[in-house]
Amino acid sequence: MRNFTDFERLSLAIQFTLLEKVDPNGGWEKFKQILSRGYTREYPNVWKSLDVEVEESDCAFVVDVLTMFEAIQRPILDDPKKPRMPSARMCPGFDGDGEPQLLGYFSYLVEGAGSWTNLIFTMPDKNSPTPTRSMYSRMLAQWAQCGKKSNLSPAEIAAILAERIHPENRAPLKPKS
Repeated sequence: MRNFTDFERLSLAIQFTLLEKVDPNGGWEKFKQILSRGYTREYPNVWKSLDVEVEESDCAFVVDVLTMFEAIQRPILDDPKKPRMPSARMCPGFDGDGEPQLLGYFSYLVEGAGSWTNLIFTMPDKNSPTPTRSMYSRMLAQWAQCGKKSNLSPAEIAAILAERIHPENRAPLKPKS
């Protein structure tokens, strides 16, 4: 943990004083004391409620996944008859145990920022029971081969969705006679 300049410590302590005024039960006094008295060993306690930062590349990955599923679901979402969304076209989200930062940003975009609210998800909490990053990477690679279009043909959608199955688990192609 790095040390702070006196100015940084004072600025942060003042901010915790203000937080204490608007949220008296938030426990801000403890953090103010740690910073204003310079208890460097305790600095990690001030920041432990912060999540690990999500890298820009991971943010872009999540946005690409959402945009790809929007393209996959568009034909059904735009259909005036509003047919039921096939489960294969539903977005599984991200694994909260193995991909918590990705799930957090994903949930923020959909629920917090109000983007992609039209998408249909496999799970209401968008928490996939299994890791999804490698599957999405395969799907995104196939979508890139389609030109990352927002209006996909049925064949292009099928090709992207086929990538949900790991190559080792796919049925072998039968040779043509």
